Amino acid sequence: VDTAGLRKRSRRQDTEYYSSLRTFRAVARAHIVLVMIDASEGIVNLDARVAGEVMEAARAVIIVANKWDVVAKYAEPDEDYPDLDYDKVEKTLRQDFERIVRHELKFLSYAPLVHTCALTGEGVDELLQRAGQIREQFERRIDTGPLNRVLRDAIAAHHPPTKKGRQPRLYYATQVRTGPPTFVIFTNDPTLIHFSYKRYLSNQLREAFGFEGTPLRLIWRARGKRDRPKE
Repeated sequence: VDTAGLRKRSRRQDTEYYSSLRTFRAVARAHIVLVMIDASEGIVNLDARVAGEVMEAARAVIIVANKWDVVAKYAEPDEDYPDLDYDKVEKTLRQDFERIVRHELKFLSYAPLVHTCALTGEGVDELLQRAGQIREQFERRIDTGPLNRVLRDAIAAHHPPTKKGRQPRLYYATQVRTGPPTFVIFTNDPTLIHFSYKRYLSNQLREAFGFEGTPLRLIWRARGKRDRPKE
């Protein structure tokens, strides 16, 4: 999804702009979406809106900072500063740019950021390599045994907080789908699970199994402890 191209069309004609946004229907059919932003302009509102559409569609995603060569010019040698370490300057530029992206698109924290230049081909090989790896993560299936060991360890390290005097209990988990990886977690009452604890468990799954560039879906279902299947 080339957000820079959408911006140009939006300036020409609002009708065409909104028509372009309708193409996001194709996102739902994709395995991986490349959200391409103009590095020379930084993150704008439309970039965030497009990224939000990708998140809602639960597609694997890579954030592509195109036209990085324009930004990198600030790190080119300058006769006025002959002793400056320009490799270090570009590294700092990359770090600063990534901090901005992570702040503005914090809901895509799992998405890798790749710097490219469409004119020279810089970064394209890395982009293709990442895309292949993320496709595998998008279709990855975790066995029930390792999955529940991670769940038990996560609970032991940080128990879910009580809600209105009631203690949430998490019994077991199972993966029911790939593309994106979807997990059902059985509990005594799904309404007792705070959103922050859901985020915590999602982060624990990522820490244990990777899932770079891949959204995770956690589905919460009520079930009694006696209904837990034998391992």
